[in-house]
Amino acid sequence: MNTNITVAIVDPTSAGHFIAQRALERGFLCAAIFSASAESSGMDVSWSRACTDKDFDALIARDAYDAIIPGAESGVCLAEELAARFGLAGNDPQTTAWRRNKSPTLFELSHDDPEALEADIRRIRELERSAALWEIA
Repeated sequence: MNTNITVAIVDPTSAGHFIAQRALERGFLCAAIFSASAESSGMDVSWSRACTDKDFDALIARDAYDAIIPGAESGVCLAEELAARFGLAGNDPQTTAWRRNKSPTLFELSHDDPEALEADIRRIRELERSAALWEIA
């Protein structure tokens, strides 16, 4: 059991609840960080922070985290931002849209090849036209 490692879980709801449980069982300190879209689940954690707190930046600046991970879909962006802020391992927040939205992904993968980019743009436009046909008014 290692009690010197602190893991912060952003939005420890859904599967994140079980991640927090396992971290605590293994002797880690576990901090819950709640984004504006998540609510406290009343679970056992070492401490918690809510980004809606007016002192959020000051509070997390005092904390020491060894890892910051998302516990739910709603926590992905905030987890990436915080990990970068603390210099921890994680995805670059500058590339979040590339990984979470297919249009920027296609652009980033093909922007060096003009023909591929044109083909991707045509494909996106076709998909948008198809999607518009399925919209319910």
